[in-house]
Amino acid sequence: MSDNEKYAEHIRKTGFVLEFNVTKTLEKHGWNVITNKYYVDDVQESVREIDLVAYKTSTIDKLSIYTALIISCKKSEENIWALLSRKPNHTDPNIDWNPRHAWSNDKVIDHMLSLMESKRSYENHLAENSLSFFSDKPKRHIFAFQEMSKDSGKPKNDKAIFDSVTSLMKAQTYELNVLPERKGEASRSVYQFALLNVVGTDLVCLDFNADEITPEAVFEETYVASYIVNKKHMFSRIHFVNPEILDAALTRYDQLHKANVSFYKKLSEDFYVDAVSDRDKRGIFKEDFVSDLAFTLEVNTDFEPRWVKADDIYMFWGDKSKELNIYLGRVSTERIEFLNNSDLLDGVKKLLIQYYRYHGPFSFSDIPF
Repeated sequence: MSDNEKYAEHIRKTGFVLEFNVTKTLEKHGWNVITNKYYVDDVQESVREIDLVAYKTSTIDKLSIYTALIISCKKSEENIWALLSRKPNHTDPNIDWNPRHAWSNDKVIDHMLSLMESKRSYENHLAENSLSFFSDKPKRHIFAFQEMSKDSGKPKNDKAIFDSVTSLMKAQTYELNVLPERKGEASRSVYQFALLNVVGTDLVCLDFNADEITPEAVFEETYVASYIVNKKHMFSRIHFVNPEILDAALTRYDQLHKANVSFYKKLSEDFYVDAVSDRDKRGIFKEDFVSDLAFTLEVNTDFEPRWVKADDIYMFWGDKSKELNIYLGRVSTERIEFLNNSDLLDGVKKLLIQYYRYHGPFSFSDIPF
């Protein structure tokens, strides 16, 4: 072995080869890969590095949908990673078994994500698309981990595993926090995050049951991590995966991105089904809608300037009439009657379609019902 060849030989024992191979596998699956990305540790206020960030993006109706993978690559020549587990209690109210981390600057998507039923809908959508790996609760409750000697079986410590887990969660939090500034409102986007820990050594689950501990070699496992990040308690699902099955695992993530695209497309469509009749949904675009409406009414009539103010415009839905009522405060009955029989209704109709995709009946009123 020449002096130069020894450098290549020794670098193979590090995690750099693993990281290189993971990158090539991601690229083979069509993922865009960012290597060695840095973020600021929220506790120590120091700069830290995450190994890989990979993403796919698709655009539907001018909405950019991103599926982002934050990936840690760890290798050990001497130790296996032992995952200590017990039977999970899926009814435990203190554990979120299916945490979801998503962000959007689109008003419609952001509102829909805030609803409790959207999480259940997402899980059902994944199950319907044969992606139960992501929708099902973990079959094991991993409560601890240890590096253990391949030779003697003796436990070492959990530092390398703990550091990789916390780095993933902190990097995810960092990404979620910087997205509002990075994306702004220039382009409508939604991001869905997943965390992967690619482990370049054997994975062994040690299942605790009464007085017995049963070892089982595995190639992947899901860990629900709980951690305080930025002084907030959060849960994250972390996918431990051996490089031997990474290709198959990424096929699932390819399918996950497709499912995310169809889910967010449907989520947007569901918003507009009752965007006018639902008070909360109406409120999302109310400020912009009434501002444009006030302008449209003023510039298209011969009435004196400022005859209608945006602050005096309210919308009400008639449950019985199934009609939208637009109340104009401080406007005479004569002018209301004029508006309801004028060509201005076409302009108002265009605004209702623009903001709410509403094509149904509406009328102006001088009383709020």
